[in-house]
Amino acid sequence: MPFLTIKTNATTVNRDIVEKAAALVAEQLHKSVRYVVVSVESNRFMAFNGSMDVKGVLMDMKSIGFGNKEALTKALTDFAIDNFNVEKEFVNIHFVDMPGKEVAVGGSLLG
Repeated sequence: MPFLTIKTNATTVNRDIVEKAAALVAEQLHKSVRYVVVSVESNRFMAFNGSMDVKGVLMDMKSIGFGNKEALTKALTDFAIDNFNVEKEFVNIHFVDMPGKEVAVGGSLLG
């Protein structure tokens, strides 16, 4: 049920990064990694600070509840800095708290 989408103009993305992101989300939200979905889109045409030469990350983090959002924000920001070689000021995160009745997994609504 947690869904993380990462868009970046950085070029280095591999399977390991995607799996590490899934494990991080599961740990931070205290949910099974079985329910975590992560999508990473690299080499995007994106401008940060008005320039495509500045590397950055835009994340959409969706979940049914977040718990400690401050800790999650720090963990996701640190993850982006470490894995995409971007500066902290160019890591942007959009949180969406989804009602269970608006989320379906495996053909069943969760609320």
